[in-house]
Amino acid sequence: VGPPASGKSCFVIRASQQQYLEDTATTTTAAFLQKEYTHKNRDVKLEIWDTAGQEKFKSVSYSCFRKADMALFFFDCSDIESFKATDYWVQQVKEKVPDCIYLYLIGNKIDLNSQVSDQEANDYATQNQLKYLKISAKTNQGIDQLFNAIGDDYLAKQLLGQQTKQKFEVKDITNQMKKCC
Repeated sequence: VGPPASGKSCFVIRASQQQYLEDTATTTTAAFLQKEYTHKNRDVKLEIWDTAGQEKFKSVSYSCFRKADMALFFFDCSDIESFKATDYWVQQVKEKVPDCIYLYLIGNKIDLNSQVSDQEANDYATQNQLKYLKISAKTNQGIDQLFNAIGDDYLAKQLLGQQTKQKFEVKDITNQMKKCC
């Protein structure tokens, strides 16, 4: 989840199709994908929801994360207002999904000039019990590290004897994407 234009859809496309699409449509509904991969010789299965960040679609986003085990809060590193707007989503998930135990702050678009310092993002993450990672959906930088961190948490949860709530499957959302503007 996160504010509009923070790169959530580009991340989902990168995660599911290992590519970057320059012109992605503004997300107006929620798109779903399942991602399966191997981490430390164990299978990891994730369900990923790509949610709309605009005010008028927030109710759709809530329905997607209400049973989440994990939340990724995206912001655009090149836009300080995007970083500030992320706090809304962090508070909403913590309020509406108190059992969501794995929370990540994702600074996206690190291929651009950053307006958010690492210190500022790390301080915010620490204050809110989030893991902070930086990625670029465009260049693929940091994507493997993100999935390794998720895999570590996923496997730790399994070792604790907890069951994941859902299975994950990759669905092609390319046909749903249209050029914006």
